[in-house]
Amino acid sequence: MNPYKSQRVAYPYFVVALLLFVLQVLMGLWLAINYAFTLPQSLIDIFPFSTARAFHTNLPVLWMLLCFMGGTYFVVPEESKSELYSTKLAYLQLIILVGTGVAALVSFLFGWTQGKPLLDIPFELDLLIVAGALIFLFNVAATMIKAKNWTMIQGTLLGGPVMLALLYLFGLPFYKNLSIDWYYWWWVIHLWVEGAWELVTGAIIAWILLRITGVPRGVVEKWLYVEIGLFLFTGIAGTGHHYY
Repeated sequence: MNPYKSQRVAYPYFVVALLLFVLQVLMGLWLAINYAFTLPQSLIDIFPFSTARAFHTNLPVLWMLLCFMGGTYFVVPEESKSELYSTKLAYLQLIILVGTGVAALVSFLFGWTQGKPLLDIPFELDLLIVAGALIFLFNVAATMIKAKNWTMIQGTLLGGPVMLALLYLFGLPFYKNLSIDWYYWWWVIHLWVEGAWELVTGAIIAWILLRITGVPRGVVEKWLYVEIGLFLFTGIAGTGHHYY
């Protein structure tokens, strides 16, 4: 039994993420069928390849976001030894992000996209993603500040939402120069992952290792420093090969 009631807020995040993952797989199967078989044009016109691809490439962004946000909301109470600052904010954040995802999928059906792979959603919906990220950052930070019980895992968990909210902003403007536009597109696609997502996942994995292995916290946190260092270095260096 979980000692902190606010940890239950993670459950709907995981359920929605699982459903979105299943939908992504179905879209992938449809795309594979389109590649492998010659389908009647009437069937293709009902759900065209371009729309299915937008579904398939954007869904993982949302379900992975929900997974690590839910994971953070589960880990933070135990690490900080305090209930979440606000479960209402956590549920509001989930509603905003899921509503944004549904609106994005509907917009794809009507051809309303930015035309950027993995970041197809319209600009107006981007603002809701930013709002969700800021709510997430505030809720996590407020919980830790209220608890005043700092650990390395908490610091890494907090660094993830900070970078999450910051790096996504670079993909919002439209730059007239196509090279500049795609330059910052890579900041979101590549650095957003290594600089935000993997900080959170690294902290969650460290927390899991503490629970299942019995390894001293000092050893786990030492290797967490190494792990996030590799994430950041390889992520920044890895972005360069796209520019080349």
